[in-house]
Amino acid sequence: CKRSDALRAVAAIAGFDRTRGADCQGPVAAWLAHDRDDDAVPIARGQAARDVLRKQNGCSTETKPEADDCVRYQGCAAGYPVVWCETQGLGHNIRGDYAPAAVWAFFNAL
Repeated sequence: CKRSDALRAVAAIAGFDRTRGADCQGPVAAWLAHDRDDDAVPIARGQAARDVLRKQNGCSTETKPEADDCVRYQGCAAGYPVVWCETQGLGHNIRGDYAPAAVWAFFNAL
């Protein structure tokens, strides 16, 4: 958060503490995934991080579907998209079957 001037994008699965928005230096493109049934990191924490990034990047609350269980927020500042992937029934799972390729495609598109 404090190094957004040096980081182009982030990706997080099942947790990312971006709730301290006041400490942030600027926008960062983000790909985030979280499961509703995660018993290690409550989904509310992931949703709060998503909302901070969405606001920081100038995104609206409107979304468009992406592959799998993901949505892309609309209206984000050019070059600073926010993608949110919300699943259910997987728990605290890194989504090794999907996430690596999806994150690489997200980063590569930037």
